Amino acid sequence: MPQAFKKRYHQLLKTDIRDLIGEDFYFQDNPTLRMQTPHISSKSLFPLYHSDIQLGHPPYEINLWVPLNPPSKTEGYGFSISPLEDSLEIFRKYDLDTAKISGDQKKITEYLNPISDLLNFDYGQTILLDPRRFHSAQPLENHTRVSMDVRIVPVKEFHKFGHCYQGSGRKRVQFRPGDAYNLKSIDNI
Repeated sequence: MPQAFKKRYHQLLKTDIRDLIGEDFYFQDNPTLRMQTPHISSKSLFPLYHSDIQLGHPPYEINLWVPLNPPSKTEGYGFSISPLEDSLEIFRKYDLDTAKISGDQKKITEYLNPISDLLNFDYGQTILLDPRRFHSAQPLENHTRVSMDVRIVPVKEFHKFGHCYQGSGRKRVQFRPGDAYNLKSIDNI
């Protein structure tokens, strides 16, 4: 990540997000930048609802989702989030077994897509996602979405549980300071 970007990234976290969270936190060392463009192939891929917990993220982690361009008038940001209570009901139904949830992902998507909110808010705003909430990209027809995801964990929560979660992706990242998270918390930057 270029130094100028990293400086602005840290500034955003330290000046805006720190006040919002209200306490010191560890943060994703390198944010995830995403670009979704209109393409016919996306209709076969999306929607596909998932939760961050399914991917090995800690249950006390917060996903900061930042759109980097304005929404479309018709497609919003092309990103939908399910209601928290419906997400929790899915976890209860599957006894928190993320492998079973992943095995029924298409069925879950069919249930959640009609009742989930398509994000469409003023540009310049952001959202904080509970890692238990199911969410999905939506196929786009006339709009490109650029966004940034930043995972953050309150320092107290991280040390309270003392368990290191591991991602299920190709990198099998460890969700701890010095690995997925910056070695220093935001108050120590």
